[in-house]
Amino acid sequence: MDFKSHCFHGDAAMVPVDIDRFGELRRDFYGEDWKLLLFTWSVWDKGGPMWPSGRAAERPAGLDEMLAVARTLAKEFDYVRVDSYNCDDKVYFGDLTLHHGGGWERFDPACWDLYFGNKLDLARA
Repeated sequence: MDFKSHCFHGDAAMVPVDIDRFGELRRDFYGEDWKLLLFTWSVWDKGGPMWPSGRAAERPAGLDEMLAVARTLAKEFDYVRVDSYNCDDKVYFGDLTLHHGGGWERFDPACWDLYFGNKLDLARA
């Protein structure tokens, strides 16, 4: 599984989990407390999301460490996605992404776009 911490001004706002990335990709979204967030954020094709919700993922043993690393790496950015992996109970850093999905993915329901957009304080930029 691929964990992607979306961070605004050094704070992790959500953690999507990609399941079966190289097969039939499914994506679920969690808050820092590991509560499932009920929305889809995906590229859309023929009226539906290409990456719908999947099965619920168990809270990874290394979540606290992944979030701590994400916060540290995100300090200097207004927005950044920090990718990490938890393999054999060890946390591995993947990469930093400044433009998730190239900006082409959309939220459903759309109110979540505003919710996360409001976390970006351009006055701080």
